[in-house]
Amino acid sequence: MNNDRLNHSLSVARKMMDIAKNKNLTEEEINNCFLIGFNHDIGYEFTINGVNHNFISGEILKRSGFKYWKEIYYHGEIDIEYSSLYLDILNQADMQIDKYGNDVGYDKRLEDIRERYGEESKVYSKCLKLVNEIRCKKMVKNIVFDIGNVILNFKLEDVLPKFTNNKEEQEFIINNIINSPEWLGNSLIDTGYISKEEAILIVQDRTNHENDELISNFWNNYNNYSLVDERVIKLIKDLKLKGYKIFLLSNINDHTFQNVNKSDLFSIVDGYVLSYIEHQIKPYKSIYNTLISRYSLIPSETIFIDDNINNINTAQELEFIVKKVNPDDYENVYDSISYLL
Repeated sequence: MNNDRLNHSLSVARKMMDIAKNKNLTEEEINNCFLIGFNHDIGYEFTINGVNHNFISGEILKRSGFKYWKEIYYHGEIDIEYSSLYLDILNQADMQIDKYGNDVGYDKRLEDIRERYGEESKVYSKCLKLVNEIRCKKMVKNIVFDIGNVILNFKLEDVLPKFTNNKEEQEFIINNIINSPEWLGNSLIDTGYISKEEAILIVQDRTNHENDELISNFWNNYNNYSLVDERVIKLIKDLKLKGYKIFLLSNINDHTFQNVNKSDLFSIVDGYVLSYIEHQIKPYKSIYNTLISRYSLIPSETIFIDDNINNINTAQELEFIVKKVNPDDYENVYDSISYLL
C-alpha cells in the first residue's frame, strides 16, 4: 500500500465517522465505522493492481476474527444479498473520497474512475451503478412489508410436532393441507374464494375422511403458533418516526388476519392490501397495481420486502426497490433496511 492508498483509507474512515454522527449513531458504532474504513483496502498490500482487493481484505480480517469483515468483503459490490448499515456507510464514504484522500463527492469520484479505467470498463460500470443505488436510497419514501414469514413467524418444522409426532401424519398435513389447492396450491382460501370451514370440508372429502380430526385440528389451531414478531413491529414504528410511510401487501386469509389483528400492526401502518379482501394474489401484478393506485405509490421511491423470490421478481419488474429476505429472520429484515434509520 502506497501513501496515497493510506491517505484514502484514513479519509474514508473519517468520512464514515462523519456520516455515522449525522445518523446519531452511538459512540461505539462511530468507532466501529473508523475501524472498518481504515481497514477496508488492506487487500491492496497483497494483490496486483487492486484486483479483488475487497475480497482479499475481507478474508484476511475474517481469519483475524474481525467482526465486520463482511462489510469490507462486500464493499463496492452490486447485486448482492448481504446488506448492513455499516456496509452502506462504507460505500457512501468510499465513493466520495478520491485516490489521494480528498473528499470530492460522488460525481468527481466517478469522473476520476472513468478517466483511469475507461467509460466502458467493468470497474467504472460497477461504481456508476453503486452510486446510483446510493442515491436511490436517499429517494426512499415508502416501505412495503409482506406479513407471512416477515412479520408473522411460522416455521412449519416447529409447528407440525404441536399436532402430531407421527411422521406419516406430518407428511399428510404437508401434502394434503399445506400444498393443497386450498392453501399454497391455488391459494383458494387466501384469495377469499372459500372460507376456512369450507376448506376443511373439501380436504376431508378429498382424503376420504381418513384423518378428519387431524385436518380440523390443524386448520382451526395452526394460527396459535403463528407469532407476530414484536421486533419487526418496533422496527416499523422506528421507521415511521424517521418519516417513512409503511404499507403491507400480503397473501393472507381472514382466519390469519384475525390472529394478526390482535397485535397493533394494522393500526400503525399507513395502509394495506390483503389478498382475501381483493381476491387478488401475489405474485400476479394486479394486486401490486391495486396497492400502487390506492396509495399513489411511486415504485422507484418504495422498498418492497418479501421472503418469496417470485413475489420479489414481480416487484422488480414494476420497478420497486426490492429486498429479498430469509423467512422468519428478523436480523436479515433489519439489516436490509437499517441504513434508513
